[in-house]
Amino acid sequence: MITPQRAIDIAKDYSTRKKRLDWSERNIFIESQMIQGDPCYVIYTSDIDLTKLDWLDTVTTNSFHVYVSMVTGKCIGYEIGNRGICFER
Repeated sequence: MITPQRAIDIAKDYSTRKKRLDWSERNIFIESQMIQGDPCYVIYTSDIDLTKLDWLDTVTTNSFHVYVSMVTGKCIGYEIGNRGICFER
């Protein structure tokens, strides 16, 4: 079993390196869910770090969810907005 903090670290690495999305440290929420029979942490954040933008910039952010297995510590999928979970192969 991994800790919630380790799941956040895995999700951050996954989203910034593999998916090349930004990461917001200010708006992170985590909960546990069963996904395809696997206990997982779901890490909720947004795909843009608003603290890096100029105050005049107008942007639209998307909610970004990363699903990390509690057992293996691997990212099993992600979801941007409400488009459904994209599972890793």
